[in-house]
Amino acid sequence: MKKAKKKDDTFFILDCLYTRSDYRWMLEIDTDKLSSYTVYLWLSMSQDYNVLEALRKIDKYMFILSDFEQLLLLHATIPKSKKAPFNRYVKSHKDTDDLDFLYELIQDALDYSDREFSYVKQYIEPEIKKDLKKWFQAFAVEEKTYKKFGLSFLNEPVEKKVVSVERFEW
Repeated sequence: MKKAKKKDDTFFILDCLYTRSDYRWMLEIDTDKLSSYTVYLWLSMSQDYNVLEALRKIDKYMFILSDFEQLLLLHATIPKSKKAPFNRYVKSHKDTDDLDFLYELIQDALDYSDREFSYVKQYIEPEIKKDLKKWFQAFAVEEKTYKKFGLSFLNEPVEKKVVSVERFEW
């Protein structure tokens, strides 16, 4: 058995925006539970150029109008089709540096705000990379982190294995 679709469900609204040309379905939606912002976010993840172009045109009106008025405007501008497209949810990927933990320790020690430290980081970064072990020792970093970066926890130099391959001529 199919589940009955909720009238306030975001995916139901998206389906109706793409497929229905009449406005009657909008009258059944509870405007208190309506979040046009989430509908707008899902529409912005579309791969369809026409939908993105329509969103770009109405973007300047999105924060002036009420949620129901925004829904009406979206319905009027989005091109209709027989079936609503599949929009994949796009997650943000935060780029992480291997030394982020060390930067956080330095930022806390210097008592800098994020903005101040982002400026200072460009000057500190080359110094850290010159002598990473000294910085690890200064902030009492765990032994496993030393190993992760190929450093010796003790004061002995780490033995690096050099593998040489002889060149064969045929």
